Amino acid sequence: MQNMWFDNRDPEFLDVASETFPIPELDVVSHRIYRHPSGMIYLIGEVKNRFECNLSVEVNAYLLEGGKVRGFGWASTLIPILIPGQKSPFRVIFNNVKGGFNHYSIKVKFGVTKQNPFREMKILEHYFNVNDSGYFIVYGRLKNVSQNKVDLVKVIGSFYGKDSAILALDIKPSKPESFEAYEEGEFRLTVPSRLLSTLVKSYSLDFWTPTGLNLFSIKW
Repeated sequence: MQNMWFDNRDPEFLDVASETFPIPELDVVSHRIYRHPSGMIYLIGEVKNRFECNLSVEVNAYLLEGGKVRGFGWASTLIPILIPGQKSPFRVIFNNVKGGFNHYSIKVKFGVTKQNPFREMKILEHYFNVNDSGYFIVYGRLKNVSQNKVDLVKVIGSFYGKDSAILALDIKPSKPESFEAYEEGEFRLTVPSRLLSTLVKSYSLDFWTPTGLNLFSIKW
C-alpha cells in the first residue's frame, strides 16, 4: 500500500469540517484530507515547532460522524526532530474506516530531545517545471558543507495551493544518498498527481538525515 503515494492517480479532495487542538509548543499550520482512488482515506498537513527546544512530533487524527469515531490514524512528522521554528509535513493513513464521516480532528503531541539534528547540508539551487505528462517536478542540487560524512539524506518537499495551504508532499533520497565531506549531489521531487500539479503555486524544501542521532532517546 505504500506505493499509493507515487502511483500518479488523482485523489479526491474531501470537503468536510475539521478541528485542531492547538498547544503552545506546536502549530498545525495547514492540512487537507483526500480519498485515494483505491478507497484509502489519507490526511496531509504541516506542523511548526514554536517551542524553545528540539521536538519529536506525533500526529493523531480521527474521522468522526457525530460523536462516533469512524476511523483513526497516526504518524510522526516526516522530519523526525524539529528545531525551534522549523516546519515539517506529515501524512496520516486511516485504516479500517467504518462507515461515513462528516468531520475530522487532529491532535498533536511531542517529546523533547537534547539531540541536535545535522543541519550542515545546503540546498545550492532548485528549479521546477511541468513535464510533458503534466507533473510538477522540482530539480535541485545540495552539498554537504561539513567535514563529516553524512548518510541516508532525504529531501522533503511541501507543495502549496493558492491559499498557501499544503496541497501535496514528496520525500525522496538524494543522489548520492550518502555524502563525503564537501560533496555535492542532486535531488528530484514530484507532485504525484496531474490534477494537484495544476494547482501548485509555491513549494518549500528541507532535508533530513539521521547522522549522529539516537532516535530512541527522545523523552515523551
